[in-house]
Amino acid sequence: MSAPATQHTELEHLVGTTLAKRYRIDDLLGIGGMGAVFRARHLLLKRDVAVKVLHPSLSSNADLSKRFDREAQSAARLDHPNIIPVTEFGSTEDGMKYMVMQLLAGTELTDHLTGPLDPLRAIDLEIQILRGLEHAHQNGVVHRDLKPENVFVTTDHEDAEILKL
Repeated sequence: MSAPATQHTELEHLVGTTLAKRYRIDDLLGIGGMGAVFRARHLLLKRDVAVKVLHPSLSSNADLSKRFDREAQSAARLDHPNIIPVTEFGSTEDGMKYMVMQLLAGTELTDHLTGPLDPLRAIDLEIQILRGLEHAHQNGVVHRDLKPENVFVTTDHEDAEILKL
């Protein structure tokens, strides 16, 4: 079995387990080269969250582990409507790194870029991205991987389209 296939299988096995004694892992939402994002249930708060984990085989890499922690600490300092809130991060007893975020309903920006956008919508979307970046930069955080796959399109309580970095 190839390394990516093995990593995918190892991460899929987290579904149905409990992470850090308080997050029941319910579903694999997405997987990448460095880890995966899961839908989870906070068992005490009875609330669904998103949990990003660093692949177990990468958690032992000191540089990648520190980078994951810095990303989590940086993201947790930010509080802005166009940035996904990070509520917790840490390591499990066996050393797996995780980051807990707000669970959003919606899609990646990539899914909305199938053809030309209405100019006014394009301007609104870009302004939201820039507002999120401005807030991050004002707080000393630089987004090092800005691309449509890393921008999430959701809606607020009034069904207005909101982008989240």
